[in-house]
Amino acid sequence: MKFYDRFVIVLILSVLFVACSSPDNVPAAGLRMIEVAAPDRDTPISVSLWYPTRGGGSHTEVGGNKVFQGVPTHQDADIAAGEFPVVLLAHGGLRANPHMSGWIASYLATRGFIVAQPHSPQLGPDDGQAAVAEPWLRPADLSATLTALEQDAVLNTHIKQDSIGVLGFLLGGTSALTLAGAEIDPAGYAQICDGEAAIGLDCAWFAKNGVDLHEADLSGLEHATY
Repeated sequence: MKFYDRFVIVLILSVLFVACSSPDNVPAAGLRMIEVAAPDRDTPISVSLWYPTRGGGSHTEVGGNKVFQGVPTHQDADIAAGEFPVVLLAHGGLRANPHMSGWIASYLATRGFIVAQPHSPQLGPDDGQAAVAEPWLRPADLSATLTALEQDAVLNTHIKQDSIGVLGFLLGGTSALTLAGAEIDPAGYAQICDGEAAIGLDCAWFAKNGVDLHEADLSGLEHATY
């Protein structure tokens, strides 16, 4: 069954901010890191799992830097009792700091959401060739993450199966739309770095690594299934 047949895609942030608990009964944000098998990659991926908790674990602040304030978490605390909606969080351009989007993940966790944020493998300045495949590998990471949550005997009991959505920024937004059924035209993708009006954010990176999208293998865009 297609991924988008099973999911409600959340495209408006205000929809996500609807509280699942009253202001007087707001839970804390729990955080744990898990490892997920990613069939479309050579190695597993790490996933930040944010969730409502009633306390416990170690109190830690994550995600703080010169731009973002850190957010308090209860590391490895038990998840609160009950079933909760799930949000798959797809960031883009935040590889250097896996918790930089903790500001929204922690907010959602304290409002009664389970938030799963997969982290794509680190790519360096010389990995432009590998980055070509990210538009179809990242949606696959999201799909693999949800599969892992559903197969976990404990976590599955906390998932509200009819309330699963995805939220994305930058390339993560593309991933979210892909899960909703959008298709990326390979010919159009190959043209994003053409001429002086290049629109791709990674064009300079591709050029430095000698990547010509017209010559690259883009078959993953045509054969991807989620």
